[in-house]
Amino acid sequence: MKKKVAVIVPMFNEEKNIPPLFEKIADIKNKFEINLEVIAINDGSSDNTLKSLQKLSQEYGFLHVLSLTPNQGMAQALKLGIKEALKREFDYLVLMEGDLSNDPKYIPLFISKIGEGYDLVLGSRFVKGGGMEGVAFVRAAISTIGNFFGKLILGIKVTDLTCGFRAGRREVFEKINLEERTFGIQLETVVKAAAANFKITEIPIVLHTRFHGTSSMIYNLNLIGSYLLLFKKSLFWLRKK
Repeated sequence: MKKKVAVIVPMFNEEKNIPPLFEKIADIKNKFEINLEVIAINDGSSDNTLKSLQKLSQEYGFLHVLSLTPNQGMAQALKLGIKEALKREFDYLVLMEGDLSNDPKYIPLFISKIGEGYDLVLGSRFVKGGGMEGVAFVRAAISTIGNFFGKLILGIKVTDLTCGFRAGRREVFEKINLEERTFGIQLETVVKAAAANFKITEIPIVLHTRFHGTSSMIYNLNLIGSYLLLFKKSLFWLRKK
């Protein structure tokens, strides 16, 4: 029997990105005959994101829509999607952005790697074949430096701790307790999975800049400070191993 795959997509003001994103996902689902459903979480959008999702759910039977009101942030939307996927007993969970920065063409590669015996598969911008296209210099620099020092400090043998495009077995998300309420949930997932001795690997992905709209993440000194605090938390999580 084919594994049931949930693609979890938090969305905030992604009205214009929704049609091309789901067209791409539908193509991948049909081409590779994946037993796939999308759990899209409208995170209190102020545009027509919710209406667009509800309309498309009539066209795409694989689309399941959840909604948060008011906006609660990406981490909370992600946790809601994970909770729904576990409740509905999906085998594999794929987590991705809803702004077209993550290309759905990588979904079959994530699934294939899990099928090889890995528990958590991370999309990496920093392994051979990976990269960033159209991403602002400051964002790219912070991501590169942050991941370099993160790997050095934490001793986890992966190159990209913070890319949100990843996939894992349901057992990973049943085991680890995700508590972060900000972007730090990405690092938290990897660290806690490593602490629980899950088998982790990476695949190369190319991260693009968003097609429409504006990112809610601000890349500045405050972000760097938040990273440092998160590394401190991560060391604590690893000591609880």
